[in-house]
Amino acid sequence: MQKITLIANGAAYGSESLFNCLRLAIALSEQQSPPALKLFLMSDAVTAGLRQQNPAEGYNIQQMLEILTTQNIPVRLCKTCADGRGVSALPLIDGIEVGTLVELAKWVLEADKVLTF
Repeated sequence: MQKITLIANGAAYGSESLFNCLRLAIALSEQQSPPALKLFLMSDAVTAGLRQQNPAEGYNIQQMLEILTTQNIPVRLCKTCADGRGVSALPLIDGIEVGTLVELAKWVLEADKVLTF
């Protein structure tokens, strides 16, 4: 089974970078033979892990992340990035955890492919 690590940096709603990363992750997870996916959110993307998102229109990042977490795809927020933005102490979407750069380094070394957004 192919192993793919996705790394996202873009803000939840400030650009479509994170949206496109999640679209790809969902599409990959729905393949007939899905790869083993892991998703690491860094920089402004860590705000996507917050619970109770309610965008006025368009896509909903929380729903997209919940699709992935219900499929047991690991989703981690960079601890340094989350701490710097005050996200670590706030309620996160179920299944999302704060991770470390050491954990990301391990994921990268274990992956067959690493995609960044």
